[in-house]
Amino acid sequence: MRILTIVVLILIFCAGDMAQAEDCLPATGDPVRIGAVFPPATLLNTAVADPYRGVLAMTTAINACGGIHGRPVELIYVPAANIVEAEAAVASLQGQVPLIVGSGLPVISEVLAARASASTFFYWEVSEALDHPHAYALSPRPNHAQLGRQAAAFVETEITTLLDEGQVLRVGIIHEDLQRASAIAHGVSDRLNQPPLMREAYASRQSDGYRLAVRAREERMNVIVLAAFESGADRLWYNMRQADANLAAWVQVGGSQYRQDICWRIGNTDSLISVTALGAVPEAYRQQTLGYLYEQYHQHYMEKFGMQPAESADLAASGIMLLLRAVLPALEGAYTPENLHIASQQASTVRGLMGEGWQPDPETLVNDAAVAIIQQRQKGAFCTIAPDYAVTCSLPLQSFPTWRERVRTTDC
Repeated sequence: MRILTIVVLILIFCAGDMAQAEDCLPATGDPVRIGAVFPPATLLNTAVADPYRGVLAMTTAINACGGIHGRPVELIYVPAANIVEAEAAVASLQGQVPLIVGSGLPVISEVLAARASASTFFYWEVSEALDHPHAYALSPRPNHAQLGRQAAAFVETEITTLLDEGQVLRVGIIHEDLQRASAIAHGVSDRLNQPPLMREAYASRQSDGYRLAVRAREERMNVIVLAAFESGADRLWYNMRQADANLAAWVQVGGSQYRQDICWRIGNTDSLISVTALGAVPEAYRQQTLGYLYEQYHQHYMEKFGMQPAESADLAASGIMLLLRAVLPALEGAYTPENLHIASQQASTVRGLMGEGWQPDPETLVNDAAVAIIQQRQKGAFCTIAPDYAVTCSLPLQSFPTWRERVRTTDC
C-alpha cells in the first residue's frame, strides 16, 4: 500500500511538471532589446564573468517560457571592466535601447547609475548595492546600510542565544575606512537596541589592529562586526588571536571575496559568520518557488557553460528575473525610461532565487524586500544559517571557539 501511494504521488508530481512544461511555450515575434554591460572573463579571473552568465542563462530560460508577452528578450552585450570601458559602453548603447542591465563590478555600477536618466536610459543593477538609487537607476540588491541592519538584527535575535546565562550583548564595530563600509557600520549601529561599545575605522596597520584587539579583550566584547573587508581582515584576525580577545561571534559583513578564500589565507575560521547578498539557497526552495523556470535556468546554464552556476551567477540571474517577470510585463511594449520608472514602482510581487522580492520604498527607492544571506563556516565550509527558508547548515548556530580551542583543530 505504501509503495502504491508513493507511485501515485510521483505520477501526480510528474504530470503537474509535464503540464507546466507544455504550457511553457517559446517566445516568438519581435524581440525586446535590452543593453547588458558586464565585465568579460579574463585570463587570470574567469569568475568575474559569472554575473553575466547568470543573466544570460535566466534570459534564455524566460525566452523558452513565453518571454515578455510572447516576445523574446534580446541582450545587447557590451563588455566593460573599468570606468573608461563603462563610459564607452553607455555611449554605444544610448539611443539603441531604453533599458540597460549590469554590472558585476562596483565601478560599472557607479558609471551606469550616474548616466541613467529619462532622456537616455533606465538602469537595473543586478549584482551590486546601490546606496543611492534614483528614479532611473534601481536595484533589488540590499544596499550597505541594509546589510548592516540585517546583520544587527541577527546579532540581537540569534547570537544572544550563544551567550552564557547572565551575559549581556557587548558589540564592537570595526570598519574599513571607505564609504561603503561606513554605511554598513551605520546600519549596524542604527539597528542595535544598545549603542556599540566600539565603532572605529581600521586602516589595516599592525599597531592599529592590535590596539583594537586589546580594547575588545579589556572591555569584554563578545561580538565583533567587521564591515566590508576583503584581504585586510586577516591581519585583524591575527591581532585578535595575539591579544587573546575571545568572542561569542565574529560577523563579517559585505566582503564576499573575503568569505570565499578566507580558509587558505588565514587558517582555521570555524564558526565565522558572513553577511552578504549571495550564498547557498536550497534547491527545494527554488524548485518550489520558481518551478519549471528554475529547471530551465539551471539546464541552460549547464549546457552553455558546462558547470553548476556560481553564487554570483545565481544572484544576477535572480535580479534579471525580477525585472523580466515583475516590472516589464506591466508595460505591454511601451518601453521608455519614464515608463520603466513608473512600472518599477507598481511591480507585482515575484520571489527571486535568493528569496528576495521587489518593493521599493516610495521615498528612498531602496528595495525594502531585499534579503541578506547569512552564512556560517561549519565543518570546513560555509553554509546558510538564515533566513529560515534558505537554511543549508546541518548544525545549529555555533559559538566562536576560543583561540586556544582553535589551535587544537585544523579544518582547512
